[in-house]
Amino acid sequence: MPMKQMSATLTLIVCWLAAWQSASGVVVFERGKPQPTIGRLVRQDERAIVIQMEPPGAAPTLREILRSDIEELLIVVSEERLAALRPENPSAYRDYAEELAVKRKDPDALLASLRLYLIAAHLSPETLGQSCLLGMVALARSPAEERRFRAMAFLLDPSHDRSILKSAAESAVVRDEVGRSGLLKAVQAMRRGQRRIALQLADRDPVRKEFEKYEDLIGWEEFRNIEDEIPPQALRRLLTIEWLLTRDGEDSAAMFADRRTSWSQIAERQELQPLAPLTLETLTEFDPRECVYQQGRWVRPDDAKR
Repeated sequence: MPMKQMSATLTLIVCWLAAWQSASGVVVFERGKPQPTIGRLVRQDERAIVIQMEPPGAAPTLREILRSDIEELLIVVSEERLAALRPENPSAYRDYAEELAVKRKDPDALLASLRLYLIAAHLSPETLGQSCLLGMVALARSPAEERRFRAMAFLLDPSHDRSILKSAAESAVVRDEVGRSGLLKAVQAMRRGQRRIALQLADRDPVRKEFEKYEDLIGWEEFRNIEDEIPPQALRRLLTIEWLLTRDGEDSAAMFADRRTSWSQIAERQELQPLAPLTLETLTEFDPRECVYQQGRWVRPDDAKR
């Protein structure tokens, strides 16, 4: 396929994924097909993968794709990484949660990151509890959930710093915005053939640090080694990073728009609901005691097959 046609086709991915709110981070490039297949990974084996496609306005459908027909498969959440996590190493859960938090606009990455942060806090509340809960604050799916995460972080803080309870929309963004913006500009410049500008941007310390969060796609050294003629595989990964970065900044202010609503206004609308006890086990829909990933599901260590 000509490079220009490849670039135009792959650029469409950014638009499709930005418009498809239910995208789950599975992008399949099939041999001989100009358009990628996007969906949710249902299962996979050595012969084939099965994905669920959920296009807007249409019913979900399952499709099997043979491994021999797949040129490249991009998956945000790695089941192999999840299966390798062990309760005796709580920091590994936290580390992978931080990696996935960067891609939090992907639904699978968001949910996995929340769960992993929660498990790490449960396994080591004294050393990891507060930091993990503050990481979860940036992933909160609603203002009410953010308040719960902050309250739990306050309870786990030995010094009980009240500043943890203060809510601000900008606290939902944990990455260095200078590095994030610089990385986006560098990736876009490289994709447009402006290699000199891209390398100048990439050499800045904040951008170089930001590259560390995307090493599973393209690391800093690999980015610098890209020539004027970008290989198709590198182009796909650049577009994937661009999609993740552009989606990640969307409408964060709208999500926190109800912060000015007073308690009296809520009471007048009769929106008060009974509160469950605030514990790590009741904080989300996930049970942090289920901390071993086995055969596609989370189980308690005692129930895991050795």
